[in-house]
Amino acid sequence: MRVTLTNAQAIVPGIDTDVAWHDWAQSPSLPQPAKWTPSVKRVPMMTARRMSEGMRWANEVALALSETTRPDALIFSSRHGELARGEKVMRQILATEPVSPTDFMVSVHNAAVGMFGIDGKLPVPASSVAAGADSLCAGLTEAYLALSSGAQRVLLVDFESTPPERLGSAFDAAMPRASYAVGLMLAPAEASTLPSGSATLELTITYRETPSEPEDRLPLALRLYQHVLTRQDFSLTGERATLSGRWL
Repeated sequence: MRVTLTNAQAIVPGIDTDVAWHDWAQSPSLPQPAKWTPSVKRVPMMTARRMSEGMRWANEVALALSETTRPDALIFSSRHGELARGEKVMRQILATEPVSPTDFMVSVHNAAVGMFGIDGKLPVPASSVAAGADSLCAGLTEAYLALSSGAQRVLLVDFESTPPERLGSAFDAAMPRASYAVGLMLAPAEASTLPSGSATLELTITYRETPSEPEDRLPLALRLYQHVLTRQDFSLTGERATLSGRWL
């Protein structure tokens, strides 16, 4: 499938300058929570207070990318979504304690994309997808289908929040345990008008029936973002999917 990348942005702890991102792209990693947490400038303060860290960053990235380009469709992908919030709600129920209406409202998987649609004042089709460690591939497939159906700009955001400690032992030891957000603004490959800096990608996603250990602990979205920064072709192996890309 061919798509055009018109803009991209990411948030991870400890990286806040172009030089830092350049250095990161040479040796990418998912930093553990640093001495400072990236601030959000676009998410309204009252809204940010109700969000998990990953959701805040996802919305910050989405708002930044949509400032100059209004998307026709929204797609958020996440392995666990608001798992920590859901775990908190379940603990409250088990303890026969009153459940916080706010916690209940934002505990669902599509909370992040729903809140962005409201904050961004975007009454457009929105999807929230999950496919384990390969959630980005599901998001890219959904984005391509939206573009093939007539959308001219599709905003795809892949994000994750640090999982709750109480459930830590239930997860694979190789699973990333830090928050991040990566946003991609996509357009059809044959789009007639594109902003400067746009680049067309030929993407291939192949799936395996038998799962395997990902070749890298870095989430697929951040591995893809590394190649967005370096403009190098890539082949990224996930749990059941391999995402390959060639810049045209």
